[in-house]
Amino acid sequence: MKDYIVVDSSFIEAPNVFTPNGDGLNDKYAIKFFSMKTVKVTIVNRWGKVVHTWESNNVQGFYNSAESIPQSVWDGKIGGKFATPGVYYYVVEGIGRDGTRRKANGFFHLFRDK
Repeated sequence: MKDYIVVDSSFIEAPNVFTPNGDGLNDKYAIKFFSMKTVKVTIVNRWGKVVHTWESNNVQGFYNSAESIPQSVWDGKIGGKFATPGVYYYVVEGIGRDGTRRKANGFFHLFRDK
């Protein structure tokens, strides 16, 4: 059977802009990943305070979206209140179904109408 099962390369992709303003567009910060077995997502503010975290050692399916794993996305709130606009940072770590350890980190801007 090994000749008939193909495992796609895993990857992680994060947007660099987030606008949780209630207009229905880009209201949730969703880091996309493909063909991952384990994933840990951490989002921190500019002072290093964790504002969102999600981890799974049994990722079902092969991709992430707000619809497929709603716990993994950030709604732009901290403690039930809207987060301050500005720069936030993400760190994503995991192991792909291809056995490759993946890590992605970077920053994104949170914009909100005044």
